[in-house]
Amino acid sequence: MRDVSKLIESELQYFKPMLERSIRSSVAEREAWRNETIRQRQERISLEVFDMLHGTVRYGPFCRTEA
Repeated sequence: MRDVSKLIESELQYFKPMLERSIRSSVAEREAWRNETIRQRQERISLEVFDMLHGTVRYGPFCRTEA
């Protein structure tokens, strides 16, 4: 039973940001998301991440590090 409790807790933690976002979104936004193509979804998510990080590359081949 304890393993099931751990599984449920980990699922709640995993889905928490998605559930919070759905609560903050409008009905019109959710309907638009349901109708977008894969390419449109990729572009939307890419732009959202860009905005969240203020256009800063955090890691990877394009990250500038101070030497």
